[in-house]
Amino acid sequence: MNQTAIENKYRTYLQKILTEYRYQSPGWLKAWREEQLQQFLAKGFPSKHLENWKYTDLTALHNQDYNLPVLESAASKPVPELSMCLASCDCYHLVFLNGWYVPHWSSVSGLPVGVVLSNLATAWHAHAEYLQTCFALPQTSALSHLNGALMMDGVFLYVPPQVTLSRPVHIINVTNSDQYNMQHLRNVMMFDRGSSVKIINEYMMLKQGACLQNIVTQLQLGSSANVEFYQIQQQALQAQHFTSTYCTQQSDSQLHWFQYASGGRLVRDEVDNRLSGKGASCVMQGIYLGADHQHIDQHLCIQHAAAYTNSQQLYKGILAGKATGIFNGKVVVPKNSQHISAKQINRNLLLSRAATINTKPELEIYADDVKCAHGATVGQLDPAALFYLRSRGIDEAAAMVILTEAFAEEILAQVHLPWLRERLQVMSQEKLAVVVNQLA
Repeated sequence: MNQTAIENKYRTYLQKILTEYRYQSPGWLKAWREEQLQQFLAKGFPSKHLENWKYTDLTALHNQDYNLPVLESAASKPVPELSMCLASCDCYHLVFLNGWYVPHWSSVSGLPVGVVLSNLATAWHAHAEYLQTCFALPQTSALSHLNGALMMDGVFLYVPPQVTLSRPVHIINVTNSDQYNMQHLRNVMMFDRGSSVKIINEYMMLKQGACLQNIVTQLQLGSSANVEFYQIQQQALQAQHFTSTYCTQQSDSQLHWFQYASGGRLVRDEVDNRLSGKGASCVMQGIYLGADHQHIDQHLCIQHAAAYTNSQQLYKGILAGKATGIFNGKVVVPKNSQHISAKQINRNLLLSRAATINTKPELEIYADDVKCAHGATVGQLDPAALFYLRSRGIDEAAAMVILTEAFAEEILAQVHLPWLRERLQVMSQEKLAVVVNQLA
């Protein structure tokens, strides 16, 4: 498809967003959407010629025609899977169906005084000044620009100083459509000084159709804020799922980031975290489970922009079939950022000869008073451990499941919410059982 055809296609999408959707964009947002579209068209979809995209091919996206989803009548019908999910925990819930906020499935009552929690489209008018400031922050990804042009909705959260939310915020993004639709959601969250919050951002697909999700999340942690953020993705195997997270941390703030990725045909998750204040720290943990022809790409960049900052990365991958995994974890320490501690580890388990992992932990250090380390491992199940279990009367498939579950448990044990940890353990057990049965 030539450049003119691409421009016409995405201008048509933007025109539909501006004229047909129920949430009308204010003037400032229309101008910003146009600016974002121009930046996307100038850059185009990322190609394998770019170092950060050398293992992930987006050619299939160029010629694909998408439907911009509408809020279907399905929103009025009961969804058993969703009902079970909502009933399993005591949370503030925001539910989106095919990219659209569903108020009667959501529950945000009982918030502490001063906390603002709503869908983003409502905040376009009520909190325009703050959103304009957030949207002006640098975003280098072409997919982020496309999101800015075509964003439909998302989550807006503000937590005032010294406020602790006693219940987690649970965002559930449900895809329940047979059409090949695309969803562009943007989440904007500000945690003021001394606040404390737990967030679960979950993606699930109830039908086996294809879709494209392009999500941008902006997190701002004030001084001494404490945030736990769990991103859970269990899409259908035909889904294309892209997330870009931009985070800024002020002095003495703490972020615990947890990523779980087990679904999707083509998946890429990017996290760019800037430690801007002295004493800021982050712990980034994740696990990706791939089988069949899944392609799961994990990119992290931690910028130690202030002295006395700390970061830890631990990601694990389990790959089978003809799955491909990519891990690129990067730590950047500028010249003036001294007394830095950074550690990054990536461990991978390949369960078949056709599975592939491309791992690249990186350190980019310009300061001299630092303590930084990185490493990566790729291996298979230990034959001696398999033999031991089989000698105790355990069949080969069950033995493989036991060993792979043990490999995953180091990550899953880091989930601090018991109900979520148990749920992820069950999800991973079900996925691993299917994978091992395919190997038998």
